[in-house]
Amino acid sequence: MSRKDFVFKTDVPIHDILLDTENARIRTGSDQRNCISRILRKEKQMLVLIEDIAKNGLTTMPILIMPTQNNKWIVKDGNRRITALKLLNAPEICPEPQLISKIMNIAEKYKDNISPYVDCLCSENPKAIFDEIVARHSGAREGAGQYDWFAYMRTIYLLNNGHPTDYKRAGQYMSWAEKEGVDVEDDFPISTTARFFNKENLKLLGFDIENDQLKPILSKEKILKMASMINDDFSSKKVDVNDVFKPEHALLYIKKLREKSGLYDIDQIEDIQNNNTDPNPRSTKEPDHSENSSNNKTTRGYTPKKIPAERNRLFGRAKIGISVPDDATKVRMIITELRQLDIRKTTLAATVLLRALLELSDREYRTIHSIKDKGGLSKNIALAADHMLNNGKISSSEHNIIMAYTRGEQGVLHIETLQKFLHKESHHPDYQTINIFWDNIGCFVRACWKD
Repeated sequence: MSRKDFVFKTDVPIHDILLDTENARIRTGSDQRNCISRILRKEKQMLVLIEDIAKNGLTTMPILIMPTQNNKWIVKDGNRRITALKLLNAPEICPEPQLISKIMNIAEKYKDNISPYVDCLCSENPKAIFDEIVARHSGAREGAGQYDWFAYMRTIYLLNNGHPTDYKRAGQYMSWAEKEGVDVEDDFPISTTARFFNKENLKLLGFDIENDQLKPILSKEKILKMASMINDDFSSKKVDVNDVFKPEHALLYIKKLREKSGLYDIDQIEDIQNNNTDPNPRSTKEPDHSENSSNNKTTRGYTPKKIPAERNRLFGRAKIGISVPDDATKVRMIITELRQLDIRKTTLAATVLLRALLELSDREYRTIHSIKDKGGLSKNIALAADHMLNNGKISSSEHNIIMAYTRGEQGVLHIETLQKFLHKESHHPDYQTINIFWDNIGCFVRACWKD
């Protein structure tokens, strides 16, 4: 990389600059509109950046561009800034309807500052561009609007440009998932989960390695379902590196993924299990099958206690303690249907009904107590829970739990993730998650219907 490889270009028309479909923040953009949409996944950050650029102009960090064959330019570093400039010049191209009016207001407020042109650094040397970008994003740097890359973003950038990376297989796997529509967050924990994506595990997840690339060996539908669950589990920390660190634990996790994806053949898993011996076995002692052995409980009719999250019915067998008046017909019907559903077989249906029960219960409570609608279920539940705590309807510990599901970062069990289960193709609920969710949030529903 050398400064002589770059030329300063002034007054480049913004509409002639294309976003990079393989940029580390975009990764798998299908077209320019999709690139903008992917950049806007960080809505709050982008709105701050858009207003800052409109008010104060760009920072001194040059935007890097390369010429294309059709007399256009492609931005190699500065995709967020170019996106902001494109939207300020033409808010109507924003693919996210809820943001258009906000961007229009910013553009109108600072209309005298907004230019249809931008100054950039240009190079036709791909290596010089690559070296410059890696140098910019290799560590903490100051400068308004310049966000450091997470390990996952850096990995994808290196892969897309044919360079080696420590997390190659994990990056290939998650990149495949993104190209198929899975929303992978920038901070996906690739560095800690990389060892999970070894050759044996990848085969069980539906991939062979051929010519140093991943080759699907199962149906796309089943591979994608497993990839979606892995993305949700690791991103939300429902599963972390310690849960899959040992080979036998990783195989148990993969077995669950395969079963939830409709793959019930376990021959492959058993073959791998037989070849994976624990170097530090906890015990080599043979089980005692004598008549007086405590290990012989099964032969005496002993049934191991079932884990609550493994139950078939959302409410279990106990009374749920929800005193719904006779005129609340819909809520009574929802509760009746939830009692009847086998959540293992009808997980999505149970999730839909649970979401409806939460919304109707929250609405009932806020209506009775004249609590204002905040325009979002998680915000409304949090506000109602505050009122419940102040009026002695829930305990402080119950309030803390509800806050974790609304204002906190409870991951896969967050109220907002419950929304994604219903509206996003890439999010798939599992019955254990929904059971745990009810065990923790049920106190809120019961409090909504207390006299």
